[in-house]
Order: sequence, then C-alpha cells, then structure tokens
Amino acid sequence: SLLGHLQFARSEAVKRNQPVEVCPSEDGETCSSSLPALWQGGYIVAVVDEEGDVVPPVLRRVDGEAMRGVTVGSGSIEGFIYLPDGTARPEGTVSGTQWAIKICDPGEDERIRQVAVNAMGRTHVQCNDPSLYTCPASCP
Repeated sequence: SLLGHLQFARSEAVKRNQPVEVCPSEDGETCSSSLPALWQGGYIVAVVDEEGDVVPPVLRRVDGEAMRGVTVGSGSIEGFIYLPDGTARPEGTVSGTQWAIKICDPGEDERIRQVAVNAMGRTHVQCNDPSLYTCPASCP
C-alpha cells in the first residue's frame, strides 16, 4: 500500500542515513518529473543523491495497474523525500506543513481516502470534506 511504502521510506532513510524518495515513475527506475505528477503510472521508493537522482537499486516498485485511480491532491506533488532524521518534504510546487495524496477508486466512491504526510515525516489516512475532491466522493 502507499501508506506502507511511505512508512518504509522513512524507516530506510533513518536506517541508511541517506535521503529516500517516494515518487511517481513510469519506467520503474527513475522519478517522473512531469507536472502534473502522474502517480497512476506507478511509483518507486529509492535512495537519492544530493541532486535528487535515484541511486540504484530501486528499493520498491509499484506498477501502474496497482495504482489505477490515484490522483494527487494538495498541489503538484512530484514525490516525498524522507531525510535521515525522519522528516519529510515534498518535491514539486507545494508549500505548507502537511501534504496529501488522494486515492480514488472510480467504481467505489466509499473507498476514497487521502494519505497525508506531515513535515515530521508521519503518515496517516484521513478523510476530509468530500466537496474538495475532484472525483465523486463520500467518506464514511
């Protein structure tokens, strides 16, 4: 799950004492840099260098089929970088102290959720005001 991979990335960043990024990827090897970020094509979890480039090997890959229906909320998030101290920052044109990736399943509006990441690197699943979503939404 996306939530589990975000938690894994934070843990790996602390354990390895290196930045680890979770980012959209269409080829399963590099982070996509197009905006809007297309998480629907899949994503990777990878150690990144000072320039933000992926350092092989990729730690985790999720293909596009597994990400069917995912849209990005809270600005144009190109990914999340976890730093060795466990904190997080988004890649892309966003600001603030908490960011979210909205997960929509087009056929099942009751399953819409947001996976939120705060600046301290903590993640959680939340269900906000459905009127903010761009897909049909209801939150139980």
